[in-house]
Amino acid sequence: MTPDFVPDYAPDLHIHVGIGEALAERFISDGSFVIAVGRRKENLEKLVHKHGHDKVQAVPFDITKLDAISHFVTNIMSTHEDVDCIFLNSGVQRGFDFSKPESVSIDTINEEFTTNYLSQLALTKAFLPYLLKKDSESGIVYTTSGLALVPLVRCPNYCATKAALHHFILCLREQLKDSKVKVIELFPPAVQTELHDEKHQPDIKNGRSIGMPLDQFTDEVCSTERSVCYKLTCVIRHTKDCQLETSRCLLGRRSRHSKPLKTSDRSSSGISCSR
Repeated sequence: MTPDFVPDYAPDLHIHVGIGEALAERFISDGSFVIAVGRRKENLEKLVHKHGHDKVQAVPFDITKLDAISHFVTNIMSTHEDVDCIFLNSGVQRGFDFSKPESVSIDTINEEFTTNYLSQLALTKAFLPYLLKKDSESGIVYTTSGLALVPLVRCPNYCATKAALHHFILCLREQLKDSKVKVIELFPPAVQTELHDEKHQPDIKNGRSIGMPLDQFTDEVCSTERSVCYKLTCVIRHTKDCQLETSRCLLGRRSRHSKPLKTSDRSSSGISCSR
């Protein structure tokens, strides 16, 4: 179901090359002011140079620094009081084989868990007080994965983090049902981005050819949820160096008033929204 509010202004955090950048470009072209946030300062500067300071602002930040999130959000909201929609689009994916426990790194698991799940909760907690005070409707958009519902054996922790985030979203939506804050969830399939490049995944060759073309994914998201894409200006992004998704199914989830989204093929995207 398409949400019936049109976000006006929001920060775009942890954007690099891929879904985050593609959606930011679309938001800008639709007339939104984007606050682009990410760890790669050079990529943020390229976006500003391309579109100008009147359309985009760059803010370097690493969302895995959980203790810094509260201060970061305070700075964003004190500078940009009109922000009314947050897009949380972060994720890293690593393969783990627990049949070879000596190969499993707990530090890497912790990094994946922090990026994919804990940072999302910390950002939600930090932004919500500002959104809840607004008289008009606002929203939080999360990117999870089809693997939140149908796991892939080679990346068990990634699937678990996305499943945890998915269930958090369901609970959050119910908790906020009497507020003006909408909760929206995107379920992307594998998408052709640098996330599958060999520099991130040495065992993957020709990774950029894996999955759905990025432009097609962006078109489907924006055509399906046009009111979100019109002026959505917040993408919170962390480098998402995903492993190869051999299973590219995509499932939608029933919300309180929406019809269930049907299981789709490899070239579709799923969206679950609040009202």
